[in-house]
Amino acid sequence: MALTMLYRTVIVYIIIFTLLRIMGKREVAQLSSFDLVVAIMMAEVSVLTIEDDTMPIYVGAIPLVTLFALEILVSRITIKNRKIRAIVEGKPTILIDRGRIKEYELKSVRINLNDLTSQLRQKNVQNISEVEYAVLEPSGQLSVIKKADKRTVTKEDMNITPPRDALPVPIIMDGKIEYEHLDKFNLTEKWLQSELQKKGYSSPREIFYASLDSDGSLYISPKESYLYDYQHS
Repeated sequence: MALTMLYRTVIVYIIIFTLLRIMGKREVAQLSSFDLVVAIMMAEVSVLTIEDDTMPIYVGAIPLVTLFALEILVSRITIKNRKIRAIVEGKPTILIDRGRIKEYELKSVRINLNDLTSQLRQKNVQNISEVEYAVLEPSGQLSVIKKADKRTVTKEDMNITPPRDALPVPIIMDGKIEYEHLDKFNLTEKWLQSELQKKGYSSPREIFYASLDSDGSLYISPKESYLYDYQHS
């Protein structure tokens, strides 16, 4: 029994390894939804083939080869047909457009502000105000394009030692004031209201996200509903 399972495991491994090598080199993070489904199904079929010693190996190999052929076929179709590629692989989603956070797009892909700022930090972006565009790729990876003035000559290029940066602190999230963060900077709601009015906003409810930098700069991204009302007023 053990010996049978051993050689079946080796044979299935060789089959899977060969098929994956032919399918091409793609990291797990780069897999489309279709690729992921095929990978999960191949794993399930492989387990059944190994465990069921009453099943001939070639019977288990048939669905594996079928899935492989289906993967190759769909891949070639998506290369030639843009519409089908959009259906199978999905489209990029712009989460930050010209420095503005796209509130509705975040909700459509089920990403909250904490997730967004976390992914930006992984891209070595500490402050949303540095970002011109942030695009969620179909693979799930976040692509970030910084603003032009953030991509020019750096202090390192000029042999200048910059001061230690601190992470920006959110003071408004989805229209709600983060009072504990205001208290940390010894700031009041009255001060915040005053700063918002200087920027043309009458209430924190109009703001989707606002943060305070270590140098005291205030970054504001209004709600899309506010922008729509403002543009059509």
